[in-house]
Amino acid sequence: MKYNKKIDELTKYQMPTKFSDQKNFLNCDLNESLFPIPKSILNLSLEAEGISGYPRNRLPLITQEIGKYNQVSEKNILVYNGSDSALQAIFEGFCDDETRVLTFAPDYTQVETFIRLKTHKIYKLIDPAPLSNESISEANFDDIDLVYFSNPCNPTGKVIKQEIILNWVDKNSKTLFIVDEAYFEFYGQSLAGQVSNYENLIITRTFSKAFGLAGLRLGYVITNENIINILDKFRNEKNVTNLAIQAGLISLKELTHLEKNLIELDLSRKIFYDHLDPRILTPKSYANFVLIKCRDSEIVMKELQKQEIMARDRSMLTNLENCIRITLGPKSVVEKVLSILNQHAI
Repeated sequence: MKYNKKIDELTKYQMPTKFSDQKNFLNCDLNESLFPIPKSILNLSLEAEGISGYPRNRLPLITQEIGKYNQVSEKNILVYNGSDSALQAIFEGFCDDETRVLTFAPDYTQVETFIRLKTHKIYKLIDPAPLSNESISEANFDDIDLVYFSNPCNPTGKVIKQEIILNWVDKNSKTLFIVDEAYFEFYGQSLAGQVSNYENLIITRTFSKAFGLAGLRLGYVITNENIINILDKFRNEKNVTNLAIQAGLISLKELTHLEKNLIELDLSRKIFYDHLDPRILTPKSYANFVLIKCRDSEIVMKELQKQEIMARDRSMLTNLENCIRITLGPKSVVEKVLSILNQHAI
């Protein structure tokens, strides 16, 4: 039986497993929202048509509302069942064996599987000091066809200034730039308003993080109409569920709920930095998580689990030896995390 032999070279993206005896653990490992979602979403019920039927009329509605939320035309929006699906579609549409792709390191690793299924020509731009507050500001994109990076960066939480990114996009018109803005809401700055000004800029977004809808899978692309038309030719509109669309519509209608959670997260983040032992290295994060360097990440991970906290050891990533990423939540969560981390200061 024939299959794509590039699959043999892939390393499976491994999502952490939560065992039955860990059901009451705090989920601080996958950057899911630790804040309550609107009750109107919890009380959602689908009519028979919403279960047995495809999202014929609902998909245009969520597309329009996402456009309003981002202050762009609905013609610049394409909705997917999660931003990972959007990213996979982008690499499917814009990569082949000859495509030269540049990714940043450390960064979101799921995209590696999407890229390596298409091309072996993958290059890395390495952050030499991921635990500092300095971000990559200079890069050479000569002979590069496609660039991917997250902003804010997962797993560091650092950001690259908009003027730097736009300078890259402007000076490298033949290179397609994919900017993953999964954590936009926590940062508050976006390149969404620029997509119509450039033929080589794609933004991806998700409802999984700030909106707390990770289990429903809802994401989208913001880009110029030409790229929208290309992606839309092979997008399966039926993949977005009616339930996800309804929850997304409610989320965009009840933005005061989101704003309340973001204010609380800002407070939690301030508490974390103000009370973290100064000997522990951590870059300033603009996301809903923090990255910290421990004396021994394995010991700290075990201690966190003893206290019923799930976290993510990122030690295997470039320049992140003994580093742990922890999702922030309400004040009570942060205080519990701090009490453990400060016992293991370097």
